[in-house]
Amino acid sequence: MKILLVDDEPFFIEELKLTIEHFFAKFEVFPYEINYVFSAEDALDIIPKKKPDCIFTDINMPSMNGVQLSKKIQSHWPFIKIIIVSGFPSFDSAKKAIQAGVVDFLTKPVFEEEVDHILSQIVKNNALQEHDEIQRKLNYIIHIPKVNFDSEMVKQLNNRFNCFFAIYVKSFEGAYPFDFPFPLPSESLVAKKLKALLDNREEVWVLNDNALGDILIIGLTNTNKDKMKFILSDTFHYFSESSIVSFAYEKTYETIEALIDSLPIIREGLYTHLKVGKSQLIDVYAGVQENDQNTKYFLEVINNKLRILIYKRKWNLLKDEIQSIFSFWKKGEISCVALEQNLKTVLRIVGEYAQSINSIEISSIEKKLQEIIYLADSYDEIQDVFLSILSECKYNNESEQIGKSSKQIFNDIKIYLERNLYKPITLTKLTDTFNISKTQLCSLFRENMNQSFVEYFTLLRMNKAKALITEYPDLLLKEVAEMVGYPDHFYFSKIFKHHVGVPPSTYKETTLYQ
Repeated sequence: MKILLVDDEPFFIEELKLTIEHFFAKFEVFPYEINYVFSAEDALDIIPKKKPDCIFTDINMPSMNGVQLSKKIQSHWPFIKIIIVSGFPSFDSAKKAIQAGVVDFLTKPVFEEEVDHILSQIVKNNALQEHDEIQRKLNYIIHIPKVNFDSEMVKQLNNRFNCFFAIYVKSFEGAYPFDFPFPLPSESLVAKKLKALLDNREEVWVLNDNALGDILIIGLTNTNKDKMKFILSDTFHYFSESSIVSFAYEKTYETIEALIDSLPIIREGLYTHLKVGKSQLIDVYAGVQENDQNTKYFLEVINNKLRILIYKRKWNLLKDEIQSIFSFWKKGEISCVALEQNLKTVLRIVGEYAQSINSIEISSIEKKLQEIIYLADSYDEIQDVFLSILSECKYNNESEQIGKSSKQIFNDIKIYLERNLYKPITLTKLTDTFNISKTQLCSLFRENMNQSFVEYFTLLRMNKAKALITEYPDLLLKEVAEMVGYPDHFYFSKIFKHHVGVPPSTYKETTLYQ
């Protein structure tokens, strides 16, 4: 943190400098730098060179006073925090200081507690802003292939931390973990838990891999492997007790560039070893090997028995064979990715011989199947859904009759969601209310809306939020967030910006001037 002191009295500058140094020594925050000048003109000259985060300036100085200096600083460097100090305080001087955009107003003599309070707030705000900016840049890097690293950020991170560690987090509840027993998104919860176990100079950034889950990058001040193992284990067991969630991790890296380069390896390790309805702590570096016996066995069956049964339309025998294969998979705990590949193979063979479905429908069924595999609590649940899909492929007329009943359930769910947007609706609450499974819920939205339940429900909330902001401009954004089911309005802003393209505050300003 860089601080600039501006006063025409050297004695006061020395006194304030010692107070600030005492603060940093006492609270052990990040490295700091204090510069000082004896006039407003010198301050304007040194600001572009030193780029201070905050400035303490006397209000009464010859040639240019503190208020005039503050106005010039705000017009050229609005990000700088300004604190005006006055030896002769008055209401008028305080008013002018506020109008000049200062963050605080102190009177001489300045007390240590006052300086500590101001610096604590600035350090905290700067740390949050810096954290968010680094997180934004890291997110950009992982989503844009072959993008160049921000050299300044890389240097800053590598100098600040001794090593880096990454965890891939996958919740089986989908994009938003509705059944977490907290009103916050999973990545915030896991990051908060990790942060509590780290040293105060260590940091956690949350990146989002839209296709698979969240990436937590941790900056560490030491390479204590036992400490990291404890942190991982404690955090994993804390969350796996209440939700199906998996963590994949590798080794520590000395530079942020090396860690970013390793993320595809960790991602592949997580994707390869996810199990149906099972929480896992996956050590990718240890080289966990997936037993491919299930896949080999299945491929032999595909080339023989299943293809013949499908070709001859021996549906009852096919059903028995599928149940037998699922029993084998369940015993061997076949991974989600292997299960997905194998079931898609069966679907494509069915598509070759079943007249009731075409290639477009097969593609739609595959998307539904993929969601179900990563959402289901058990192999039996996936088996039931898959057999139902095969039955629909065979009995076209019967499936239409089933579709009418499903359509009514779907419409009832839609009405329920629209009327209860303000409530913290969970998947468990929804499935219990309508007496259906999570996989059935997933199927209903994929069949009727060609999108997942999470996608539909989030869009419904965002559209309602836009309508509330437009129709009721006096509502606070925090109130809008709560009215559409987001008790955490910071998370609401994040989701709103992702779907609408601008933060809710910007959207509100735009609608007011239309």
